[in-house]
Amino acid sequence: MSVMKKLYDLLCGFEKVFFSVLFLFLSFAIVAEVLMRKMTANGFPWLEELCRYSFIVVSFLGSSIAVTSDEHPRMTALHSVVGPRARLVLILVSDVICTLFFAYMIPFALQQTGNSYLMGTLTSTIQLPLFIFFAVVPLAFAGMIVRNCFRMWETVKKLRGGAET
Repeated sequence: MSVMKKLYDLLCGFEKVFFSVLFLFLSFAIVAEVLMRKMTANGFPWLEELCRYSFIVVSFLGSSIAVTSDEHPRMTALHSVVGPRARLVLILVSDVICTLFFAYMIPFALQQTGNSYLMGTLTSTIQLPLFIFFAVVPLAFAGMIVRNCFRMWETVKKLRGGAET
């Protein structure tokens, strides 16, 4: 196994563990918030805010992870009417388009993160720097690019070898 593949697997494992822990926290925190509101007619504003930003992190991190397992929704109407080789070409083209879109979005995400850092914007209740949460967006886009590149490489290898899916 190559060093790049080992690093990639290590990154994927770390991401999945971080995602799982954060998602579990988010689930329990939302339940706690709902119970507090139901029992006391008052919740914890800081917990609600933390859940809001955790949800953003989980969404973008989950999007990045979903690229690896090919679980993003995609139109498959054409896949069913074309042959195996054409199906691989369609997958490759869609992966290229997605990768270009993610690359296009990174500068905007970095600009938003940088602006938030330079202005010293803090979250309203927990007073954490907002750029911490914004930083997940360009990182997730970069993760999606790396994962799509690995997928495209595998697809090209299948096309060259004549493998079918």
